[in-house]
Amino acid sequence: IWRKAKVIINNKEQKVKFKLHGTSISPLMNENGFSLRIKHKKEDNYYKLMREYSLLSSKDDLNVSTISINNIASEFGLLAPYGEMVIAKINNVPVGMFMLVEHHGKEWFERLHQMTNYTILKSNDDWDRKENTSGTAHISNSDQFINNKEVKTTSLKSSEALGALQNLFEAIRENDIEGVKALVDLDYAARFMAISVLANNAHPLAGDNFKFIYDHTSGRFKFLFRIEDTIKPINSSLLDFNSSWFLSYFVSSDNFDLFKMLTSDSSFRSLRDKYLMKLVLEKEKILSRANAVFDSNYEVLLNSEISLRRESLNKRVYLD
Repeated sequence: IWRKAKVIINNKEQKVKFKLHGTSISPLMNENGFSLRIKHKKEDNYYKLMREYSLLSSKDDLNVSTISINNIASEFGLLAPYGEMVIAKINNVPVGMFMLVEHHGKEWFERLHQMTNYTILKSNDDWDRKENTSGTAHISNSDQFINNKEVKTTSLKSSEALGALQNLFEAIRENDIEGVKALVDLDYAARFMAISVLANNAHPLAGDNFKFIYDHTSGRFKFLFRIEDTIKPINSSLLDFNSSWFLSYFVSSDNFDLFKMLTSDSSFRSLRDKYLMKLVLEKEKILSRANAVFDSNYEVLLNSEISLRRESLNKRVYLD
């Protein structure tokens, strides 16, 4: 439920709306952590040009490495929101450290990615009404049906996006790789998979976490890249490298099927591997960028209640 509030920007109060953000109660169970979504009025001065943004609690699974991996993905050409650490105050009382990240709304798509004609489709995330047959309410047995999709669009023809998604799901069910490739932005998908298999974290693909973005201009799908925690080590052998990403989440999701099909296609796999090699060759640049993200957030960490020793360990593990 959206509620009214005010934020102070440049020593002036601005009227905003806010609501609790997220689907899981795990942050609340962990030291009463909570996350917020904040939205400015359309005609107001926005905070750092952001009309809508989230404050994600550091008492959830995120840390500075969360910012870093999403930043790397954004620099690699993906639709990947990333943020910064801040100390938040409510009624002038500090309430902890949060990751502030712009919401991937209309302004974000237009300003940062020059996309103005798109539709976002994702599975319903009302956990009060979803079945939980796999140990997580993220996943539903109807994830591959358009009847279970929430639709947000800037297009007057969002029905075309639903029709395209229906065709994509049918191609997946019929194992029609050419039908799948005709509906997906393959260069973007190759970049997406290269970063994803390097991060070795399939949680963003699980059910209602995953967002299809239909570009009405090109008639093809892209995907939002958004890791909410961090990367995971690749412990599999070289022979099992291509399956490692899909096994990194504790339960399988129907959303994996699309990427398993693409991985099985030699021409697409070659394109993905080209971008993997590009990442390998940019190793020093990536590590330097990661260190810069940690350095830029250090002052906030220093002024937070978070253990610097723990964050130092997280940084070392992440960089390794």
